[in-house]
Amino acid sequence: ADEKITKTHNSDACVQVNDLKTGWFSTPFGVKQGDVLSPTLFYIYVNDFAQEIKKTNLADEEIKLQGMLNTMNDWCNKWRLTINSDKTQIVHFRKPLVPRSNFLFYFGKTTLMFTDTYKYLGFVFHKNMMFSEGKQRLSDSAGRALGAVINKMKVLIVFVINMILDECRNVM
Repeated sequence: ADEKITKTHNSDACVQVNDLKTGWFSTPFGVKQGDVLSPTLFYIYVNDFAQEIKKTNLADEEIKLQGMLNTMNDWCNKWRLTINSDKTQIVHFRKPLVPRSNFLFYFGKTTLMFTDTYKYLGFVFHKNMMFSEGKQRLSDSAGRALGAVINKMKVLIVFVINMILDECRNVM
């Protein structure tokens, strides 16, 4: 899979900011952002990782989750990928009175920190499965979107009314 991606996307690039441009440099790895083949090539690239993770099932126990992290670490090492350990954290979802796990999770030699929330596609999941913060963020976002739609409708209505009035004046 790696050879196919390299052959397809081995090219040169430069960076342009306003009127300034860097020199050309080789880009022998990765997929181009926005390329129609990017999702397919990404799927081909991570397919073996997905198969390995499927073998471990759900991470409903600490040992299983650590096993999945080990599998992912091995896969990243195999393909020379690194993770951002600052963005890789653990959320222990539980009832409010249940204490947080004391298990130490590792990605390679890096100890992963616990966090209270996880944001996915704009929705915030809380460790105690309280959705008030997530609902509030969605509500705020929906309110802003609705306000923008209402403002556009006001402009459209004024435009249409003026257009109708202009036509009426021309007829009279």
